[in-house]
Amino acid sequence: MEVLTTGTASGLGRYLHRVFSGRGLQRENAADLLREACTEGAGVVLHCAFASRTPRDHRGLGSWYRDNLDLTRRLLEVPHRHFVYLSTVDVYPQDATLHHEDDLIEVGPGTELRRLAKLTCEAMVLETATAPLVLRPTSLVGPGMRRNTLVRLLDGERSGYSLSGRSQLNLVRYGEVEVFLRRALAEGATGVFNLACAENVSVQRIAELAGTPADLGDHVYDVGWIDHRRAVAVLPELDRPSEDVVRELVEERDG
Repeated sequence: MEVLTTGTASGLGRYLHRVFSGRGLQRENAADLLREACTEGAGVVLHCAFASRTPRDHRGLGSWYRDNLDLTRRLLEVPHRHFVYLSTVDVYPQDATLHHEDDLIEVGPGTELRRLAKLTCEAMVLETATAPLVLRPTSLVGPGMRRNTLVRLLDGERSGYSLSGRSQLNLVRYGEVEVFLRRALAEGATGVFNLACAENVSVQRIAELAGTPADLGDHVYDVGWIDHRRAVAVLPELDRPSEDVVRELVEERDG
């Protein structure tokens, strides 16, 4: 089945493009590839691209809109059999409730721009795509991911951190996203799925497992409580603690 993957320059998009093959869309080839895809169609559109850095002032809104909302609109014009959109669990409010895919997520004047854009793209996909599949993953772990707190702790860096040790993360590996997609597409699954492990892990615990006595920061990020039962029905391997992912990464590093 022909696959069109976006965001293939790095991260999850690059990983999925490598394992699913097909056509890879980046900023440089977007115009030509979209023109071809609108004529030839695609079996699956895997839309991973997102310009997460919001503009500092109004002058950057045009390009930010084109890279996010308008790109999603143009991809939805490509004839397809399945459309997969990579969103994020950060669309949920940061509170102490358990977040389920069917939650009504309120938006208002104070809604952060990135969160609003993700929710808007989700709505566009769910309303207009053929066989829409929206994935809301937690922190994704895999080759080529950005140099975040997890990577730096695994590399033994001891300073320069902004995240507090009390921060709570939930980790999902690229390979788990791949297997989930293969199974979900084979089963014809549609709708929204939270891709998350069963338990969160603190940044302090990651530092301990990595053996890095780091000078951590003050900013507290809490991924919250994510209901992952719908995804576990497709991929039971997700029903494990995030700490297991950290242990695997440490073993791979030391191996």
